[in-house]
Amino acid sequence: MISARSVALSSSPKSDQAHDLRFPNQLSPQEQRTKHLRQSCELLSASFDKLDSLMEEYLQEVPFSPRDTDRSDANRFLRWISSVTKITAEQQDLITCLKSRFAVEFISFKRRLAFHRFQELTARSERFIQQVTLDDKATLHLNPLHVWATFETHVLLDEKASVPATVLFYPNAQGVQTTVLGVAALAVVKRLVNGSLSIKKIFKSKTPLEKTKLTASIKDMLRLGILAIQ
Repeated sequence: MISARSVALSSSPKSDQAHDLRFPNQLSPQEQRTKHLRQSCELLSASFDKLDSLMEEYLQEVPFSPRDTDRSDANRFLRWISSVTKITAEQQDLITCLKSRFAVEFISFKRRLAFHRFQELTARSERFIQQVTLDDKATLHLNPLHVWATFETHVLLDEKASVPATVLFYPNAQGVQTTVLGVAALAVVKRLVNGSLSIKKIFKSKTPLEKTKLTASIKDMLRLGILAIQ
């Protein structure tokens, strides 16, 4: 989460043959591929000293298939780079992050109807957030587009976070987001993975203190777009 620019062309020499006049903003297929690969994998730039040369080697070695997309090409590059160079733990977390974001984008095409329904619920959830009570019979729904991953280092985490950390990737109105859930929030999400549940069922057999923590966690996840309420 380009505009075209006009340029003046000099007069072409007189000839019976056609001349290849290309505007500066018109890139060849290979240049387009290079551009999109760099944009897709920009997160790696600060961690890989020879990223440009690795990309050049990949582009020469691995052809672009007619079935490929910019994202599938980038995802293949991430697998390729892991096979040709020694990856540090920090670099692996960056690669994991990119792969997880690409995975969210990929499943969004397969589950777009389910996500559209979730977005409709999210739009109506705002007025319910402050009304979540311990006796609420409303139903909680988990964002259908989510991917789990594990970070082994703090390169993308707060220093206070424990590692290895289980990370949730999911989309909201601002794009693909990344979060490490607390114990209470993680417990709620794990229960919702297999299907929607009423808040009353989630609170069943919980102590007053546990219910208080769960209520706060549910409200936070509603605001973030991880959950929706109906």
